[in-house]
Amino acid sequence: MNYLRQSTITTKQFGPFLDEDDGKTTEEALTITSTDVWLSKNGAAYANPNDTNAAAHDRAGWYRKQLNATDTGSLGTLLVSIHEAGALPVWREFMVIPANVYDSLIAGTDSLEVDTEAAWAIQIPDSVPAKGTRPTREQAVYMINQYLMERGTSGITLTVYKVNGTTELMTFTLDDAVEPTTHHRAT
Repeated sequence: MNYLRQSTITTKQFGPFLDEDDGKTTEEALTITSTDVWLSKNGAAYANPNDTNAAAHDRAGWYRKQLNATDTGSLGTLLVSIHEAGALPVWREFMVIPANVYDSLIAGTDSLEVDTEAAWAIQIPDSVPAKGTRPTREQAVYMINQYLMERGTSGITLTVYKVNGTTELMTFTLDDAVEPTTHHRAT
């Protein structure tokens, strides 16, 4: 899937445009105006793009077409279809995602916002492990969450042990924000 940043100007490649008669010869001299381009947002009826720039040939039957902030303004699927006389139809499907999600996952210039309440809220496991047995990940998170809720977080020092249950792996102290403030990794 090709992702687009919501409400952002972008230029995308469309093609290759192939001759409608033989289906293999590239068409490199087409005049593709904005009225030859059709957009469908989330399955809605097709409409011409808001951006009125023509598509320009790049190479080997591939054309570059700009989409503006209105064209990419609706979250969800965006189908772009072009059928120019003399060439077979060309189309591409995009997924328009929120700007901060795009910036976080694609551009790497932002961080996803996470609801810490939701992050700590997990399903209660069917059972808590017997003392001396290794808990599942879900059981461990549930037990830590319960411990913190019962005692508060300020000044709590947690010790994490290796799978054998006796060798210390690390310790850390939590502050009121439930974030590690100091840690010591055992050797």
